[in-house]
Amino acid sequence: MKKALVEACNKFGICFNKVNVILQSQHHFIGSYIKNGEQFILRLTNESHRSLEMIKAEINWIHYLFQTGISVSCPIPSQSGQFVEKIELENGYVTAVSFIKAVGRSLTEEELYQNDDLISEMGRFMGKMHTATKGYNPISNDAKRPQWFEEAENVATICLPESETEIIHEYNRLNQILSKLPISSESYGLVHMDFHYNNLFFDGGKFTIFDFDACRYSWFVNDIAVALFYAIPLHMKFDERKVFGQRFIKKFLEGYQKENHLDNEWIKSIPTFARHREIGRYIKIYHSFGGNLELLTGWTKDFMNNRNKQIVENTPIVDLEI
Repeated sequence: MKKALVEACNKFGICFNKVNVILQSQHHFIGSYIKNGEQFILRLTNESHRSLEMIKAEINWIHYLFQTGISVSCPIPSQSGQFVEKIELENGYVTAVSFIKAVGRSLTEEELYQNDDLISEMGRFMGKMHTATKGYNPISNDAKRPQWFEEAENVATICLPESETEIIHEYNRLNQILSKLPISSESYGLVHMDFHYNNLFFDGGKFTIFDFDACRYSWFVNDIAVALFYAIPLHMKFDERKVFGQRFIKKFLEGYQKENHLDNEWIKSIPTFARHREIGRYIKIYHSFGGNLELLTGWTKDFMNNRNKQIVENTPIVDLEI
């Protein structure tokens, strides 16, 4: 990835030695840098994760959201005027994009737990995004983000050992349920799908959202379920999670419905979508670590702890009464 990083720096006019690594994985390199006194983010993505057209579609949607008044981390052009640069390698290519770093800071789990107004404002922010996305048209069918089922099918075909058979069966069962849900412009569109307090910076009462890598076409309520899924503190006992989950979704929806209306039938489906997310994350994490769960740290360690048993026994990550 070093060769690609050097070339990306040349294309965006960045001093290679001034890039600070934030994240480096099999699929991504993400770093920060300062140029002319301003802070920016540089992201490289392997084609095995997202194609050039996928990245172009992501950037196009971010531009659209910005033009409709949504506070986003905006892409910036390279020295040749391109928002997405393709860097050829011997065994494929990577894409390079750069963004203005969002102003502010991420919220802590404790802040979110203690402040209902912040939860409501998060919901309102998502509601604005969903209202805005109803008017979005992709630049072309080639440069278009995936549908929800394309990602779901990729997850469902991941090969896991026999000990995980029930997990895969349950995931496929949920896929069948979701595939039968109605689709309309009032309930379905291009959504972020990774909406949580670590992908939002807060500054002076204003949120800015970033990290659109997972954006895809799905039901608006799926985006809400993802926000709920990541908001639940995993260290809490089950009853405590239930109390907080009820409070979170109540306040989140109060803010959301100020900007975008969803019928109550969709709201009732939040637990199903949250379970779909839970099992999908389990499968991907298990696969990524080759079943070596002792290597996990932080959130992934807490999440995977006893997760197989909870999924098989149909114990939800949060028990909602909607």
